[in-house]
Amino acid sequence: MILLKMNLNFKHINTNALRWILLPAALLTLFFSVKSWNYSTKKESTCPPPSGSVPMRVASASLAGDELLVRILKKAGAIDRLIATSRFSDDPLYSHITNEVTGVSARVGDNLEALASLKPDLVVFATFNRPAVTSALQRLAVQNCWLDAFESLEGIRGNILRLGAALGLEDAARNVADDFQAEVLSEVRTTRALAGANAVEAKPRVLSFDGSGTVMAGKTTFDDLVQLAGGINAASAAGLTGWPRITDEAISAMAPDVIVLLTDTRSADDLRSELQAKPGWRDTPAVKNSRFATPSPADLLALSPAALRAVPALRRAFYISNRRDARP
Repeated sequence: MILLKMNLNFKHINTNALRWILLPAALLTLFFSVKSWNYSTKKESTCPPPSGSVPMRVASASLAGDELLVRILKKAGAIDRLIATSRFSDDPLYSHITNEVTGVSARVGDNLEALASLKPDLVVFATFNRPAVTSALQRLAVQNCWLDAFESLEGIRGNILRLGAALGLEDAARNVADDFQAEVLSEVRTTRALAGANAVEAKPRVLSFDGSGTVMAGKTTFDDLVQLAGGINAASAAGLTGWPRITDEAISAMAPDVIVLLTDTRSADDLRSELQAKPGWRDTPAVKNSRFATPSPADLLALSPAALRAVPALRRAFYISNRRDARP
């Protein structure tokens, strides 16, 4: 997990002055440890460096690979090496690169025949692609890169570095990773400033809601984004990981102050109406006080540095929407 594991309890600090002397130092010390992110590109066999010539025809079968490839190849001035992206790359509901892949004609998914017909020398998959394709591709004389670190922002950075090694573009990938790190630190400073301006005494407790009965808990990028925006993921604090299904009674006990609505399949109004009628949820401080965050689904679900774009929307809900004098 990325750095974000601090448990400052401001209820035990008696004065605002002392609290705001300690908070900036604590936040910066915590987040500057991001500099110690040190994902090796050699210990992962799922995305090895090229054994011969560097790949010049690269295909991606997942949106995670699409977005990382575009960043690295653009940084290297080698975007013409990208010959295919996933079908999701054109979907604005999920993709951040719809305008950047118009020159890439091919779209692929889990269809092995379609991939083979493109004659790629590197195919980039995510581990959530179909296992049957994984097995079949291993029999082809094509270099394969399997991205598998999707549990944290640190994992995204690791994927950037490993993918850069597979492309033979380590320097460009390192630059992309450094840019990502700088963005994280910028969000730290903004969160610190906004929390201070609002004289916040405690971090808000947060839960996600998409109507399915599951929430995003620990070991997810959502957990990191909530903490980066200055909140506490209540599901993670309860010891849950992944996308667990939890009971109405557990929701009530977690007592979220803010609920993050995932609106990729349903509207925010629809989700809010369900919450107001749903046992457990309807009695939470978040629903009673109408405190909801609605970041873009593309941002909230991103498995690339674009995930950081969700942070401002989360932060506004955490530190501005609770103020009666707040402005949009």
